[in-house]
Amino acid sequence: MAEPGAPTIHGIIAYPVTHFTAEGVVDARRLAALVDRLVCSGVHAIAALGSTGELAYLDEAEFDTAVDTAVAAVSGRLPVVLGVSDVTTAKTIRRALRATCRC
Repeated sequence: MAEPGAPTIHGIIAYPVTHFTAEGVVDARRLAALVDRLVCSGVHAIAALGSTGELAYLDEAEFDTAVDTAVAAVSGRLPVVLGVSDVTTAKTIRRALRATCRC
């Protein structure tokens, strides 16, 4: 059951790909630009780290950067759904708590 006042998830939910630089680090500038473009194009929600495949390969610093970047780029304009899964329960819980703090 949703919390009172929580946004309803509906319509088109965009799954942005997390960009990386040539040096192999999360390209926050490109990710932010992509998320902003998706928001401005009329989607109803953003699902960062959803099902595009990169989540399983991110270390915790990369995860934090991607989450912080996506949430900041949305800037409260739409609901944000964040992928948090990992192969360990402890990391999944850590990621879920981190995501909860950012949304």
